[in-house]
Amino acid sequence: MEAHWDAVPEAVPALRRSVVRYARSVGASPRALDVIALAASEAASNAVLHAFPNGAKAPELSVSANLLDDGHLRVVVSDNGTGMRERVDSPGLGLGLPIIGRLAEAVEVIGDGCGTHVRLDFALAV
Repeated sequence: MEAHWDAVPEAVPALRRSVVRYARSVGASPRALDVIALAASEAASNAVLHAFPNGAKAPELSVSANLLDDGHLRVVVSDNGTGMRERVDSPGLGLGLPIIGRLAEAVEVIGDGCGTHVRLDFALAV
């Protein structure tokens, strides 16, 4: 599953619904669906709030999800923003990544010079 949106606040619930729909289709338990929805929402919210500090032409948010061979679900939330860096002018409390880290079985944040990719792995039965 793959989908793309403009990086605006309204994209966050759309991304969450897409990920949950896919997770349900591959057999995620109700509790796993809650965990996946919250972590994906946090990752998307972080991108919308923090990835484009000086504005950007065509800011984009995307998600992909797929079932791994070991039965885990992998979700990747990506943006085409400036990448991760310390910001003193940033809104929020800085709790997004710690929350994500507690929810997902594995988290990797990748900056490739063209944005940030947050890779999340989840068990389907929690």
